[in-house]
Amino acid sequence: MATRRPSAQLAEQLPIRTKGNSKCPNHRQKDIIFLCVDCDEEMICATCSITTHKSHELVELSSVKTQHNSKLQHFINTTENNALPQLKMEIQLTQKELKENSQYFSGLRAKVTEYGQKCKQEIDDFIQENKATCDKMELRNQNLLKDHIKELQKRITSLERFLNECKQTLQNGTTVQAHDVVLDIQKLDSKIPDLPKQQWPKFHPSQDMFDQLKKAIGSLSTDHKVKIIKIKLLREPVVQSQCKFRHHITSIRPTKGNRAWVCNFESNILELIDLKWQTQKKIKNEDKIRDISISRKTGHVWFCCKEAKTVCEVSSSSKIPVIKFRTDETPYSICVTKSELVVLGSENKVSIYTQNGHMLHSSSHQMSGISSAGEITQCPVTGNIAVLSAEILKGSDKDNWKGKIIIYDEKLKVKSYYSGGERRADTFGPGSVAYDLNGNLVVADMKQHSVELISGLGHHIKTLSSTKGQGVIGLEEGQILWTTSEPSPGKWEVQLLKYF
Repeated sequence: MATRRPSAQLAEQLPIRTKGNSKCPNHRQKDIIFLCVDCDEEMICATCSITTHKSHELVELSSVKTQHNSKLQHFINTTENNALPQLKMEIQLTQKELKENSQYFSGLRAKVTEYGQKCKQEIDDFIQENKATCDKMELRNQNLLKDHIKELQKRITSLERFLNECKQTLQNGTTVQAHDVVLDIQKLDSKIPDLPKQQWPKFHPSQDMFDQLKKAIGSLSTDHKVKIIKIKLLREPVVQSQCKFRHHITSIRPTKGNRAWVCNFESNILELIDLKWQTQKKIKNEDKIRDISISRKTGHVWFCCKEAKTVCEVSSSSKIPVIKFRTDETPYSICVTKSELVVLGSENKVSIYTQNGHMLHSSSHQMSGISSAGEITQCPVTGNIAVLSAEILKGSDKDNWKGKIIIYDEKLKVKSYYSGGERRADTFGPGSVAYDLNGNLVVADMKQHSVELISGLGHHIKTLSSTKGQGVIGLEEGQILWTTSEPSPGKWEVQLLKYF
């Protein structure tokens, strides 16, 4: 029977072998030749094997060299091909964030300063306006008082002159003269004029000056809550445009200017169509185009090719696709994130790559339950990534399948699942998906022949439309819904709907 490992106290007293030393720490003249399986693969010499490790399971050190070399080589390959590129890319992304952080706060400080200066100027203007009002009222009162003084002086002069006349009449005047003077005295207005009414404005200083200044100058919000645009759903979506189309569309990605990029995965042609359903631009690729995505930052078109296992980019000023990288897995779907990373869906796997093809994150069927990956879309509010997943039911034909939507975070950690809500899972057939401005999911249900609106938390909001032969959908800048259908075999239509 194997003996137990030494106690922690005894282990602290045992000699320690330095890394790379081939001599036994207990018997320094002896070479290490065994691994003790029972003692966590401790390396020991022949003497140890017949003393302290007697009856333990031993393995010759030379016999595991090939196994160790294989592990070392695997670590080297994994580190060079995955770990190091991921770390380097993480540094690049962090440096980019650092630069954007500096630019953002420089701009923020400039806005604060600019608005503060504007507030200062407004305050100065208000002060000048109040001072001007004071000057105006002071002058008005001053003129009233001066006029009053003039009137009083005029009365004094008149009264003094009449007083002298009375004195002379009293001394030398006749009776007639005295009578006339008395009559004048009776008519004399002896009342002193009232002081003119003046204006005395009051100054009312603000009782909450600092609060008012804060409101005027503005404040900084330091929380990290995401701003959500509140929308009011229309009772019924409004059809803004509708037309028959010349071929089947398997991927539609609206872009600016009421246009959309479309493709059919059986074709190698990429088309940019307008509201008159005319082709504004056509791009021809060597291989069939499986799926499309539009970069929010550059407006460039990205697409993946299933058979060629390639990811390509077309700039807005070019018609020639450029192969950005190749993949080991067969790509079914593509999405370019707001961070300019490339998300690819394949069989039983979804992965995130840099634009040069270095894999940063991945999630397999065992990790998240992803089956055959369908369309991919990123939420403009949370940054979460929604991926369609379809699974053929065992013992059934390809038309008997069940679908679900897997919500990942930006590193492909599962956040939640949506399988139709209160509906039975086998009747939920998500074939196309897109996020709107408010973070809601718009889902084309191929089994129910409808377009459903799902909240970001996975609650069914309402059915937006029901159309026979429901096809793929796309959202123009998260607002106008482009939806395709095949109401009868070989007849295809495209509609533009406004639902909020």
